[in-house]
Parts: sequence; C-alpha cells; structure tokens
Amino acid sequence: MNFDRITAEPDKLEGKPTLRGLRITVESVVRLVAAGWTFDEISSNRIRVRALPLR
Repeated sequence: MNFDRITAEPDKLEGKPTLRGLRITVESVVRLVAAGWTFDEISSNRIRVRALPLR
C-alpha cells in the first residue's frame, strides 16, 4: 500500500498521522467514517478536502 498522502511530524498535532497538507488526523477521519459520516459530510462540515483514492 502507498501512504504518501499521510504524514506525521513531531511539531504538528502531537506527531499524530495527518492527511498531508491538512490539519486533521487520520484518527479523526476514521472515527467520523465509523460514526457513519459520508465523504460529503466530512468535507462540508469538517474540512475542505478533495476526493482521495483509498487504494
């Protein structure tokens, strides 16, 4: 798998993995999806993201 859109930097968001260029953790996105949020809901209510391939 290629994870080039995920980054972790010690000085940003406590070093947690984030979506590259955005201030949202991978954990947050996973929790939202697990709670039933759709991509459209996440992008319109949480952050501005463009569609990213999941594979």
